Amino acid sequence: MSGRAALVGALMLASCAARRSPDVGLVLDDDRTAVVTGQLVRVEGPTRWVADDRTVCLEIPEGWSGFQNDGDALLTLHHESGVSASVARGGSPSARSGFVKVFEDAGTYRVIPLLFPAATATWASEAPGGPTIQEWIGRLDSGEPVRVEVQYPHGGAVWGRQLADALLTGLCRP
Repeated sequence: MSGRAALVGALMLASCAARRSPDVGLVLDDDRTAVVTGQLVRVEGPTRWVADDRTVCLEIPEGWSGFQNDGDALLTLHHESGVSASVARGGSPSARSGFVKVFEDAGTYRVIPLLFPAATATWASEAPGGPTIQEWIGRLDSGEPVRVEVQYPHGGAVWGRQLADALLTGLCRP
C-alpha cells in the first residue's frame, strides 16, 4: 500500500471519531488555541495547535483541517485544494513506498523559520501523474529532529507551495 493510500485509510478510520467533545483531549480556549492531550483529535483552521508535549505549535490558517496524531506523527493537515502537510518527530525516511528521492541537501535553508538550519528533500511519485512530497528537517532547541512535509498534487507544486508557505511560517514554540 502506498504512503498516500495508508494516510487516506488512517484519516477515513479516524473520521469516525472526528467530532469529540472538548473534555476528551481538545481544549479550545478563548483565543481558539487547540491543546491536544495525546488522542486523535480533529483540528480546523483558523486556530493555534499546540502539541501535547508543548514542544511545538502551529498557527493554522482557514482552509486547512486535519488531525492531531499519537506518537511521532504529530499533526496531519489537508487544504481544500488538495495540498496536504504534516509535522512529525524524526528525520527523513530512507525510503518511501511508491516514491523516489529526486533532491536532497543538508544546506542552510530558512523556509521554516523555527527549523533553521534545515535539510530538505523532494520525493517524486513513481506513478505517472502522482504527487510530489517536499520535506524539511531541522532540530528544536532540545536537539530533537522535527520533519515537516508538504504533499502537492500532480502539477500543483507552484501554487501548492504558496499555500504551504502561509502555513509553514506559522510553525512556532508554545
